Amino acid sequence: MSGRAGFAHARSVRWLLPVAVAGAVIGTTLLAPAVAASVDLPDKTAEQLLTDLQGADVTAVQGTVVVDADLGLPSLPSVAGPHGSGLGVADLLDGTTTLRVWASHDGLRVAALGSLGETDVVTDGTQLWVWSSDDSTVTHVVPPTDAELAAARDALAAAHPGATGEDTPSVLDGAAATDPRAALANLTPDQLSTLVLAALEPTTQVTTGPATRVAGRPAYQLVLTPTDPGTLIASVTIAIDAAERVPTQLTVTSTVTGEPALTVGYTSVSFTAPDPSVFTFTPPAGATVTEPDLLSGAGKSGAGTGAGTGEDPASRATPQVVGEGWASVLVLSGSATDLAGAEAQAADSADPTLSALLTAMPQVSGDWGSGRLLTTNLLSVLLTDDGRTIVGAVDRATLEVAASSTR
Repeated sequence: MSGRAGFAHARSVRWLLPVAVAGAVIGTTLLAPAVAASVDLPDKTAEQLLTDLQGADVTAVQGTVVVDADLGLPSLPSVAGPHGSGLGVADLLDGTTTLRVWASHDGLRVAALGSLGETDVVTDGTQLWVWSSDDSTVTHVVPPTDAELAAARDALAAAHPGATGEDTPSVLDGAAATDPRAALANLTPDQLSTLVLAALEPTTQVTTGPATRVAGRPAYQLVLTPTDPGTLIASVTIAIDAAERVPTQLTVTSTVTGEPALTVGYTSVSFTAPDPSVFTFTPPAGATVTEPDLLSGAGKSGAGTGAGTGEDPASRATPQVVGEGWASVLVLSGSATDLAGAEAQAADSADPTLSALLTAMPQVSGDWGSGRLLTTNLLSVLLTDDGRTIVGAVDRATLEVAASSTR
């Protein structure tokens, strides 16, 4: 399969609803209120709903998504996002965003409507366009061909004496050495649902919620309730369209407020295929077009190692996971940039949001050392003076335990 063909193959729409929407933005709750009248649907167990998800066969969707985030961040300046789109960091983390979504086997298009303009992401499976209306800028990305990928791998292997094409990490096309889905090929949706429940039960209570309506359509609700102490996630509720059996709303409730803090969902939706012309994009006259080289640097000596860049490879951040389940914490240690450096870099940034956020983080200390702490309704972040970044959907005590154990 060629690089472009592989890119096109990734256009599967079956899981595009939860992934393209909840993955393109940090997911939040649907603002459309549930209809007061009861929704009459046959009863289904949690296992049956999981089976429905496995058996869904949606091939197209178009609609409007409303994103609402209420993380309880300190007051931050409202500034434009990348390319002047009006979708700043503060808006995405604590505010409301409206998206228009079109998806089918012909491509994907997401239009984010900001206060200062519109940003569109458009792909037909062979190329990707990112368009910002506010400053009339376009980024055009074409995935590399097989020949280009092979040449880049050879360059990587040459930069690492003793490495072969087989053991050189394939960071260019993201292809896994083995496909874990092959092991599941002979499992039925019922069997898969049983496995999912078995995997969830040690840390999660899986139940069902009352039937509701999302975008005017009847939907079931699957509720995941963490049992791990220390997590800030009280529950995750997934609304599943009764007819199409796909997620149409996600709600994450905080233990801090008892209210939704992170959510995403449709206010209107149709499962009909958009016109293929939706996935065709032509840069407007006068637009500034940039075309980044995805393989730039792949042939440079020491690419991916820090060599030739002035960076000590030993100083690169090494990720480590402390704890399990919902209370797990990610620790990045050995970062080349300590807290003082991060603050200086944020002060020089054109976006004042990062600088304001760092300034708003109180200074804390403990047996783990000292640094700055950010706690929100759903996430905690600890930046230590010795260069560690510690983050998790956990409370401060759990975060500091992880900091102590990795000092």
